[in-house]
Amino acid sequence: MLTFNGIPAAPGIAIGKAHVRHNATLVYREGTLDEAETQNQLRILQDALRISAHQLGEIADAAAKAGDAADAEIMQAHLAILEDEAFTDEIADEIVQMHMFAETAVRKVCQKYEAVFAGMDDAYMRERAADVSDICLRIAKNILGVPVHAIGDVREACVVIAHDLTPSDTMQFDKERILAFCTEQGGRTSHSAIIAKTHEIPAVMGLKNIVAQAGEGETVIVDGNEGVVLLNPDAQTLDRYSRLRSEYATRREALKDLRHLPAETKD
Repeated sequence: MLTFNGIPAAPGIAIGKAHVRHNATLVYREGTLDEAETQNQLRILQDALRISAHQLGEIADAAAKAGDAADAEIMQAHLAILEDEAFTDEIADEIVQMHMFAETAVRKVCQKYEAVFAGMDDAYMRERAADVSDICLRIAKNILGVPVHAIGDVREACVVIAHDLTPSDTMQFDKERILAFCTEQGGRTSHSAIIAKTHEIPAVMGLKNIVAQAGEGETVIVDGNEGVVLLNPDAQTLDRYSRLRSEYATRREALKDLRHLPAETKD
């Protein structure tokens, strides 16, 4: 049994089979382009921006139709960044001035904005670097013709283990099949964590090197209350967490009877 300690990002206890996600490695092309290819890269960028906006719009619309107003607002915020002319013009300027490939210009501008957010004192604002990364990764994939896969199409119930999950990844989860998720990156104020809490999906983040040590299909326990993840638990541990999971579910059901009561305090 392997034990990992991380950040308890969303409460709850889940037990299931691991689905290990290995992030695709994108190849960012280098080199100085001639004028004709530079103009072609500008057209490719505009096409990718249009496709990306359409994809984000579909995700936002699906969330709104499902009654997930908070999810829809997050995607609308992503759309606002994507449609910000100051942001997109900066990418286009890099292509024109440096005669570089479109995806490489996206990466350069993205790294600049990620560094700005990552250097902020406020924890919530630092987590916005992940939102910028999500948007830029989508644009780069659409430039390169790499499919933008969602995790929501898994065939059976599982616990997702990944280096990182973008807000759009988390938003498209099949809530009936994704039992929990564990990531090496992220924190309590990330949009992925916020979405997990909203949909009551247990989550633990900040787990060092779990992807390399997790095997597809092996049993995993996720304790989103304490920030603990166990790989290949022994029978005794499995039995203990099964009881804790049942107790937690019972407590949550009991609290549902109180949710429609007025908020009152002694003062």
